[in-house]
Amino acid sequence: MKEKLQRGSPPFFGKLLFSLFLLFLFSASSYSQNVSGIVLDETNAPVVGVTVQVKNTNRATVTNNVGRFEINAAKNDVLVFSYVGFTAKEENVGEKNSLRVQLQRTAQNLSEVVVTALGIAKQKRGLGYAATNVNPDELSVNRTPNVMNSLQGKVAGVNITSLGTGPGGTSKIRIRGQSSISGDNNPLIVINGVPVDNTSFSGSTNGVSGGGVYSDGGDGLSSINPDDIE
Repeated sequence: MKEKLQRGSPPFFGKLLFSLFLLFLFSASSYSQNVSGIVLDETNAPVVGVTVQVKNTNRATVTNNVGRFEINAAKNDVLVFSYVGFTAKEENVGEKNSLRVQLQRTAQNLSEVVVTALGIAKQKRGLGYAATNVNPDELSVNRTPNVMNSLQGKVAGVNITSLGTGPGGTSKIRIRGQSSISGDNNPLIVINGVPVDNTSFSGSTNGVSGGGVYSDGGDGLSSINPDDIE
């Protein structure tokens, strides 16, 4: 009896090892498939920075500067393509080694762009400071000779006061209160990347026209047409 068991044991273990070897080859081949492709938008322009992830795994990559990607995935895996401003899309790998994926833009405004004082366009959520936009239509609702007076109550932390010298007088602008006791508290105003001198156009250099009476000829922003503001 012992002799029969010893003779039958090698084929049994041989089949077991052979099965494990086939299982190893199947597992290795299923995860060693190299999948590449390109991601385009609805105008067939390449989309840079799209996240390409194997669904329900941590394996992911991003498209390069020409919209191309390369990732390791199995034939039964599903690739998920996602990017801000576009609708996420899923693609089955199957037998395909090359994919051409086209994403559609969403109707929502997900990435608002702000042009800073230096003329650099940045995403609003990427700024390290507060930025407020005012719709130009709001400047025309209560039209005033000085466009700055139309911003009263529309920007948080900005206090705009109209002086009692008439419709064309200077506007006093303070951002979050007085910042200096003896210095100038006027904010820096930049238009089309150029700093603007918003001092008052007075009758003389020191602001006194004579007899101790101050003349107010308005400030620099009073010469801007609200209809020209983008």
